[in-house]
Amino acid sequence: VAAVIRPRHILLIACLLAPVRALLADTGQLREVVQANGLNVVVFTAPTPLRAGEVEVVTLVTEEQGGRPVVAYELDVEVRSPDWPAEDPGLVSRGMPDPGTRYAHKAVVVLPEPGSWQLVVEVRVPGFDTVEVPVEVVAGRPHPLWWQLLPWMLLPVPCVGLVVARDGLLRRSRRGAPPRAS
Repeated sequence: VAAVIRPRHILLIACLLAPVRALLADTGQLREVVQANGLNVVVFTAPTPLRAGEVEVVTLVTEEQGGRPVVAYELDVEVRSPDWPAEDPGLVSRGMPDPGTRYAHKAVVVLPEPGSWQLVVEVRVPGFDTVEVPVEVVAGRPHPLWWQLLPWMLLPVPCVGLVVARDGLLRRSRRGAPPRAS
Protein backbone atom coordinates (compact mmCIF):
# COMPACT_ATOMS: atom_id res chain seq x y z
CA VAL A 1 0.00 0.00 0.00
CA ALA A 2 1.53 3.28 -1.09
CA ALA A 3 1.37 6.19 1.33
CA VAL A 4 -0.37 9.28 0.03
CA ILE A 5 1.07 12.62 1.04
CA ARG A 6 -1.63 15.22 1.17
CA PRO A 7 -1.11 18.98 1.34
CA ARG A 8 -2.26 19.01 4.95
CA HIS A 9 0.54 16.54 5.79
CA ILE A 10 3.09 18.91 4.30
CA LEU A 11 1.54 21.80 6.22
CA LEU A 12 1.70 19.78 9.45
CA ILE A 13 5.38 18.92 8.89
CA ALA A 14 6.20 22.56 8.14
CA CYS A 15 4.46 23.70 11.34
CA LEU A 16 6.34 21.13 13.41
CA LEU A 17 9.74 22.06 11.95
CA ALA A 18 9.30 25.84 12.18
CA PRO A 19 10.33 26.14 15.87
CA VAL A 20 13.57 24.19 15.26
CA ARG A 21 15.32 27.43 14.22
CA ALA A 22 14.64 28.88 17.67
CA LEU A 23 16.49 25.99 19.29
CA LEU A 24 19.72 26.73 17.42
CA ALA A 25 21.80 29.03 19.59
CA ASP A 26 25.27 30.54 19.52
CA THR A 27 27.19 33.29 21.28
CA GLY A 28 26.69 35.81 18.47
CA GLN A 29 29.09 37.83 16.35
CA LEU A 30 32.74 38.05 17.40
CA ARG A 31 33.49 41.71 18.16
CA GLU A 32 36.85 41.87 19.93
CA VAL A 33 39.72 39.68 21.15
CA VAL A 34 42.06 41.35 23.67
CA GLN A 35 45.14 40.16 25.56
CA ALA A 36 45.75 42.34 28.61
CA ASN A 37 46.94 41.97 32.21
CA GLY A 38 47.55 38.22 31.84
CA LEU A 39 44.07 37.52 30.45
CA ASN A 40 42.52 36.81 27.06
CA VAL A 41 39.08 38.43 26.73
CA VAL A 42 36.77 37.54 23.83
CA VAL A 43 33.63 39.66 23.28
CA PHE A 44 30.58 38.61 21.25
CA THR A 45 27.28 40.43 20.60
CA ALA A 46 23.89 39.06 19.62
CA PRO A 47 21.57 39.28 17.75
CA THR A 48 23.21 39.37 14.36
CA PRO A 49 22.70 41.79 12.69
CA LEU A 50 22.69 44.15 15.65
CA ARG A 51 19.49 46.17 16.10
CA ALA A 52 18.29 48.84 18.49
CA GLY A 53 16.74 47.31 21.59
CA GLU A 54 18.03 44.51 23.78
CA VAL A 55 21.52 43.27 22.94
CA GLU A 56 23.41 40.40 24.58
CA VAL A 57 27.10 40.97 25.23
CA VAL A 58 28.82 37.63 25.89
CA THR A 59 32.40 37.36 27.17
CA LEU A 60 34.77 34.45 27.44
CA VAL A 61 37.87 34.93 29.60
CA THR A 62 40.94 32.68 29.70
CA GLU A 63 44.31 33.00 31.40
CA GLU A 64 47.07 34.03 29.02
CA GLN A 65 49.45 31.48 30.56
CA GLY A 66 48.12 28.03 29.78
CA GLY A 67 44.78 29.19 28.34
CA ARG A 68 42.68 27.87 31.23
CA PRO A 69 39.14 29.29 31.20
CA VAL A 70 38.25 31.66 34.02
CA VAL A 71 34.89 30.82 35.55
CA ALA A 72 34.65 33.27 38.45
CA TYR A 73 34.80 36.84 37.19
CA GLU A 74 32.65 39.96 37.23
CA LEU A 75 31.39 41.62 34.08
CA ASP A 76 30.02 45.13 33.58
CA VAL A 77 29.06 46.64 30.23
CA GLU A 78 28.63 50.39 29.83
CA VAL A 79 26.75 51.73 26.81
CA ARG A 80 27.72 55.19 25.55
CA SER A 81 26.69 57.21 22.55
CA PRO A 82 29.35 59.30 20.78
CA ASP A 83 26.82 62.17 20.92
CA TRP A 84 26.69 62.20 24.73
CA PRO A 85 28.93 64.59 26.69
CA ALA A 86 32.00 62.79 28.10
CA GLU A 87 31.08 63.63 31.70
CA ASP A 88 27.61 62.06 31.43
CA PRO A 89 27.44 58.49 32.74
CA GLY A 90 26.56 55.70 30.35
CA LEU A 91 24.00 52.94 30.80
CA VAL A 92 25.62 50.13 32.83
CA SER A 93 24.55 46.49 32.89
CA ARG A 94 25.94 43.87 35.27
CA GLY A 95 26.86 40.52 33.75
CA MET A 96 26.05 37.04 35.01
CA PRO A 97 27.13 33.52 34.09
CA ASP A 98 25.56 32.51 30.79
CA PRO A 99 23.43 29.40 31.34
CA GLY A 100 23.80 28.45 27.67
CA THR A 101 27.58 28.11 27.82
CA ARG A 102 29.91 26.64 30.36
CA TYR A 103 32.50 29.40 30.85
CA ALA A 104 30.97 32.56 29.40
CA HIS A 105 29.29 35.48 31.14
CA LYS A 106 26.49 37.52 29.59
CA ALA A 107 25.16 41.05 30.09
CA VAL A 108 21.99 42.33 28.44
CA VAL A 109 22.16 45.99 27.45
CA VAL A 110 19.66 48.25 25.73
CA LEU A 111 20.61 50.34 22.72
CA PRO A 112 17.85 52.96 22.83
CA GLU A 113 17.95 53.89 19.13
CA PRO A 114 19.66 53.00 15.85
CA GLY A 115 23.13 54.41 15.24
CA SER A 116 26.69 54.19 16.54
CA TRP A 117 27.34 53.06 20.09
CA GLN A 118 30.36 52.32 22.22
CA LEU A 119 30.25 49.37 24.58
CA VAL A 120 32.88 49.45 27.32
CA VAL A 121 33.25 45.88 28.54
CA GLU A 122 34.90 45.70 31.98
CA VAL A 123 36.15 42.35 33.28
CA ARG A 124 37.31 41.92 36.88
CA VAL A 125 39.10 38.68 37.80
CA PRO A 126 40.43 38.08 41.32
CA GLY A 127 44.25 38.22 41.27
CA PHE A 128 44.39 40.17 37.98
CA ASP A 129 44.10 43.84 37.07
CA THR A 130 40.79 44.99 35.57
CA VAL A 131 40.56 44.72 31.78
CA GLU A 132 38.50 47.26 29.82
CA VAL A 133 37.59 46.44 26.23
CA PRO A 134 36.03 49.22 24.12
CA VAL A 135 33.80 47.88 21.35
CA GLU A 136 32.30 50.10 18.64
CA VAL A 137 28.98 48.84 17.25
CA VAL A 138 26.37 50.14 14.84
CA ALA A 139 22.76 49.21 15.53
CA GLY A 140 20.13 49.09 12.83
CA ARG A 141 16.43 49.83 13.15
CA PRO A 142 14.56 47.64 15.65
CA HIS A 143 12.36 44.79 14.49
CA PRO A 144 8.76 45.80 13.84
CA LEU A 145 6.19 45.08 16.52
CA TRP A 146 4.11 41.93 16.08
CA TRP A 147 0.97 43.79 15.07
CA GLN A 148 2.92 45.53 12.28
CA LEU A 149 3.65 42.06 10.88
CA LEU A 150 0.02 40.94 11.07
CA PRO A 151 -0.64 41.27 7.30
CA TRP A 152 2.36 39.03 6.59
CA MET A 153 1.31 36.52 9.27
CA LEU A 154 -2.21 36.31 7.79
CA LEU A 155 -0.97 35.92 4.20
CA PRO A 156 -0.96 32.08 4.29
CA VAL A 157 -4.58 31.87 5.56
CA PRO A 158 -6.22 32.29 2.11
CA CYS A 159 -3.71 29.84 0.60
CA VAL A 160 -4.50 27.19 3.20
CA GLY A 161 -8.21 27.89 2.68
CA LEU A 162 -7.85 27.28 -1.06
CA VAL A 163 -6.02 23.97 -0.46
CA VAL A 164 -8.70 22.80 2.01
CA ALA A 165 -11.50 23.85 -0.39
CA ARG A 166 -9.80 22.05 -3.31
CA ASP A 167 -9.41 18.86 -1.22
CA GLY A 168 -13.09 19.04 -0.25
CA LEU A 169 -14.20 19.49 -3.87
CA LEU A 170 -12.00 16.60 -5.03
CA ARG A 171 -13.34 14.33 -2.28
CA ARG A 172 -16.93 15.26 -3.14
CA SER A 173 -16.40 14.71 -6.89
CA ARG A 174 -14.78 11.29 -6.29
CA ARG A 175 -17.78 10.11 -4.23
CA GLY A 176 -20.20 10.76 -7.06
CA ALA A 177 -17.97 9.39 -9.83
CA PRO A 178 -18.54 5.88 -11.22
CA PRO A 179 -15.87 3.29 -10.34
CA ARG A 180 -12.94 3.09 -12.72
CA ALA A 181 -12.65 0.13 -15.03
CA SER A 182 -9.37 -1.73 -14.69
